[in-house]
Amino acid sequence: MARTAAQQEVIDAPLNEGALTTANEAATVQAQQAQRLMAAYNVTHANPDALEQEIRGFQQTAVEAMFAIGTRLLVMRTVTEHGDWLKRLERLNMAPRAAQRVMQATIRFADPSKPRDKLLALGRGKLIELLTLDDEQLDALEAGDNVLELDLDDVATMSTTQLRQELREAKATIGAKDKLLKKRGDEIDKLSTQLERKFVPEPDSVAQTERQQAQYLALQEAHTEALAVLARLAVVTRDILESDASEALTLACNQAMQHACQRLVEITTENGITVDLEEMVSPAWLAAVQPAKGRGKRG
Repeated sequence: MARTAAQQEVIDAPLNEGALTTANEAATVQAQQAQRLMAAYNVTHANPDALEQEIRGFQQTAVEAMFAIGTRLLVMRTVTEHGDWLKRLERLNMAPRAAQRVMQATIRFADPSKPRDKLLALGRGKLIELLTLDDEQLDALEAGDNVLELDLDDVATMSTTQLRQELREAKATIGAKDKLLKKRGDEIDKLSTQLERKFVPEPDSVAQTERQQAQYLALQEAHTEALAVLARLAVVTRDILESDASEALTLACNQAMQHACQRLVEITTENGITVDLEEMVSPAWLAAVQPAKGRGKRG
């Protein structure tokens, strides 16, 4: 079969002897480093697959050793006084919190009456992180169910640090949801209590029923908000008209104010409310105290 032009080009390409030399040198340095480490730590080979399998075995041994320590700590704690207990931990160079976690792990994962073989295969570090779960969640995880949006395969492929972070985030999310649900439950209880309680109007109150009271409070709230908005509109309008505003900006200011007045008129008209704007602008009492136009003083 004839070679293509591209294949022939690859074959005819000159060897990069410099790159080969660099790669060979790097491999030599790597091999030398491995030999030094093997000699220093009494490791007999450097096969990656075999090393991975051996590490997995040591991890299991570490779990077994943790439980062996945990069972003895449990017994030692029951037969020593509090002060003596802390002194013994100090001689073992073990912090009280670390001892507590090892004992908890032993109780929850090494109970012969409740084997959790699949969880035990996860290793010591992950078992310690899983202590934050309750027994029902651990049982579900062992059975292959989803717990906190994680299953056993997820936990197995994560690092210990990733597992710790995932559990913290999941518990924080659940905590926030529980807090929201409690707040809503409290609000529902409050409304139920209000509905069950017979409404008694306050003396001289404009509201004579519970519904009227709610409407009156809503009216007061809306009225206060409207006054605040109008006050802000007045400040913005005054700032524009008292400044060196352009003709276009002044026109926009006038249009905005006219639209606001128009909307108020529409609201009053739609609801059959009579508002005498002329009386508001020029009340009768003001005309009575002002001198008529063109009337001068008598000499």
